[in-house]
Amino acid sequence: MKPIIPIIHQNGTHPDRLVEALSDFHDALYQLCQRIGSISPNGRDYYPQPGLMDAAVAQHQRRSQVLTDLAAEIVAEIEGIQAQA
Repeated sequence: MKPIIPIIHQNGTHPDRLVEALSDFHDALYQLCQRIGSISPNGRDYYPQPGLMDAAVAQHQRRSQVLTDLAAEIVAEIEGIQAQA
């Protein structure tokens, strides 16, 4: 999804402040992306029920993709702000 970029102008938030806040948020997302591996499904937790492991893996992949997509969106917003400054 293409992010909506704030319009930089004299009466708005200073671009450095916007970039700093977004960068802090991006750093937190990066940490989540690094840590999501610690909750990846283990087949031993799902084997009694056929198909449950596949569903758990799909869920984990979806969660990982959501974080990756959100991080990319934040980077694009930062770049859009910086292009105006």
